[in-house]
Amino acid sequence: MRGWIPPLPFAAAQCAHGASWVVLFLWAQGDLARYTIFGWTHLVALGWLTLTALAVLIHVVPAFTDVAWRAPGVARASLIVYMIGVAILLAGFFAYRTILWVGGSVIAAALAVFVAVAVATLLQAKDRVERAIARALGFTFIALLLAASLGTYFTFVVSGWSFHVAPTLPRVHAEVAMLGWLTLLTMGVSARTVGPITGARSPRRWAHIASGILLLVGLIVLAGATAAVPEIDLSSVNADGCAVIGGGILVAAGILVYVYDVGLLVLSASVSHRAPQAFMGSALLWLALVVPAGSATMRGKIEGDALIFLGLVGWIGQMVNAHVHHIGVRVIATMVRGDDDETRPGALLNAPVSWIAFGCSQLAVLGSFVGFVINRDDLLSGSAIAGFAGWLAIVLNVGFAWRRAHAAPVVLAP
Repeated sequence: MRGWIPPLPFAAAQCAHGASWVVLFLWAQGDLARYTIFGWTHLVALGWLTLTALAVLIHVVPAFTDVAWRAPGVARASLIVYMIGVAILLAGFFAYRTILWVGGSVIAAALAVFVAVAVATLLQAKDRVERAIARALGFTFIALLLAASLGTYFTFVVSGWSFHVAPTLPRVHAEVAMLGWLTLLTMGVSARTVGPITGARSPRRWAHIASGILLLVGLIVLAGATAAVPEIDLSSVNADGCAVIGGGILVAAGILVYVYDVGLLVLSASVSHRAPQAFMGSALLWLALVVPAGSATMRGKIEGDALIFLGLVGWIGQMVNAHVHHIGVRVIATMVRGDDDETRPGALLNAPVSWIAFGCSQLAVLGSFVGFVINRDDLLSGSAIAGFAGWLAIVLNVGFAWRRAHAAPVVLAP
């Protein structure tokens, strides 16, 4: 029986999560070249977060739009090809730079196939609400393909191909990937998953719509202005500078509306399983911190590495951890006990281990962010150890859930 979320990509993404802390520790110790911070970024963004997102979309696309995958086998197979491409890309970053273009090309091809099948599936949506969800997912897929196209182009350049790269394009690539793909997708998916995690769906439909529109429009303005400005200097008042500021304000407004809406649901949660809510609440706090951190980065007060870490590991990463403690455990339950099983994740996980994972993960995010800001390698090293300990706790808890799923009686819906 195939799981409603493919387990192999889900497990591989968690392996990338653990490996990211090892790489960060080695880099902070000076055992890896400065260039490998780009490898670390793509290990997190592609190996951990995007692979998790693509695996979850196997379930989200039909569940949210009430349509069946047009070619489910092709979609699942494209994830395997994507994993191979990520492995080649990372080998290029960490060892053989000349093969970066191979990894980038395989990733782009795999994503093109996945998106093509997903769009063909989404076009079947009939109901008004389901068509709106399909359009929202379509926007994130456009951002994914744009980010992948730019990234693949850069891999050819770094591999030694004599192509010209405008100095603004790497910033555009980062903005589209972080905001248009990972953030918009996470905000959209969490609008549905926050219900099972907290026990309530938001009554503020306007907030969900407003946050998405503000973020999307802000991204378009910000990326367009960024592409046109070789060096951002917000001290001068001109059209390009105003566009950068305006796009940033729209993005910040969308973020804060989302934090307000989902934060109220987390604070008033009625579900007794608190660990996923804690991870989700921490993700919202780190996302809120992205706003002043982003402003400081644009004004040259802090380095971009700190902002990237906060967005990837603090915001998206902790939201993924929240869903691992809920959806991930449900995947285990359905794999072991069948799709009809209704056992709640809290009954399969070990609560103290969940809280150890939460505490270590938040210490790791805080310490690493501060370490990047003040350029303290010792703080980065200690935070990487805490992050790895948090990851080990998550893996241990998944093992507990797997063992209990085999031992406990099946719970069926009444």
